[in-house]
Amino acid sequence: MTEPSLHAWLTAGLFLLAVVTAAALTRVSAPYGRHVRDGWGPALPSRWAWMLMESPAVLAFALVYAAGRQRAELVPLALLALWQLHYLHRTFVYPLLTPSGRPWPLVVVGLGFAFQCYNSYLNARHLSELGSYPDSWLGDARFLVGVTVFGLGLLLNRRSDAILRRLRAPGETGYRIPRGGGFELVSCPNYLG
Repeated sequence: MTEPSLHAWLTAGLFLLAVVTAAALTRVSAPYGRHVRDGWGPALPSRWAWMLMESPAVLAFALVYAAGRQRAELVPLALLALWQLHYLHRTFVYPLLTPSGRPWPLVVVGLGFAFQCYNSYLNARHLSELGSYPDSWLGDARFLVGVTVFGLGLLLNRRSDAILRRLRAPGETGYRIPRGGGFELVSCPNYLG
């Protein structure tokens, strides 16, 4: 099997995995955050769990990307920069800004880590080796709309996270309903962003 066909099969598998995961999560609450419960094995502090789980999106992506023949081309470099902008913040900045929560079971961290390895390979390999991105693509409407949506999503995500960080006083654990910004329109604008 050639790498492009393997990549196509793995991409289809990722979509199938999304359907299976969505179906499973209608029956079982993922055991992290406020849904943590006993019986899921050893756990890690939430900040370290988050950084470990998300780290392949920065590190594995960079390694796979660096192995591609198109790694020094303009459009792949621009898309690499956008990916890293998102995941450097999500992996290392976000967990350090967020108040520490309940420990996460290692099984959740492991599943997230495995997903990020899978996702990073698919995206980085397509970007730096298997896809085709001529320089003219930077002026293409798909790219311009995509960058605009990315920028708006980034802004919405960061502003919503800031509202959530200010929701409780230090040491306070009670339930609060966030107000303002995107929370006036949807329940989780941080995820929507």
